[in-house]
Amino acid sequence: MKKIVILFGLLCCSIFVATENVNAEAYIGDTDSIEINPSANKEAIEILKKDGDLGSTRFPLDKITTEEPVQSTNPLFNQRSGRIQFYYVDESKDIHGLSQIRTNYLAPAAFNWYQNGIPYSAVSWTGQDRVYYFTRIRVYDTGIGAYDAGYYWRRFSSIDKGRVIYFWLTAWNITNLIYG
Repeated sequence: MKKIVILFGLLCCSIFVATENVNAEAYIGDTDSIEINPSANKEAIEILKKDGDLGSTRFPLDKITTEEPVQSTNPLFNQRSGRIQFYYVDESKDIHGLSQIRTNYLAPAAFNWYQNGIPYSAVSWTGQDRVYYFTRIRVYDTGIGAYDAGYYWRRFSSIDKGRVIYFWLTAWNITNLIYG
């Protein structure tokens, strides 16, 4: 019994540390100077049109792409530790019947609930108050990214009550979102 209590205490401490010492995920600084491949830009715009999201995106259309960022293709970056990244809920809100989470770490600049609110359906809860994580079962990478406000933003999706919900977060890809 003593071992279980100690193990539980260590787990809780590691979750607390993981959620307290975080900085924005995909910070790159100057996004204005980034050159976007024209064919990858065209492909991303077509996908947004097909999904009905083109008119509602806040990102400059010339900074949207399907091309993988250099940082996400680095072999050192993609080495997974096997540890899932835990995130902290900074705020939660219901918007038009959709329960959403705001996490400043994943949307550090120009946040709005319609673009960056994370649907509850996309997350798994740890059991610790306001701490959650992502899995590939609940969240999907759409393959579209954008450069804006000093960050690389990735478009993810989740299914909520039978409908597809799209949201933008600062992560290089799904692996980075899940494992940090």
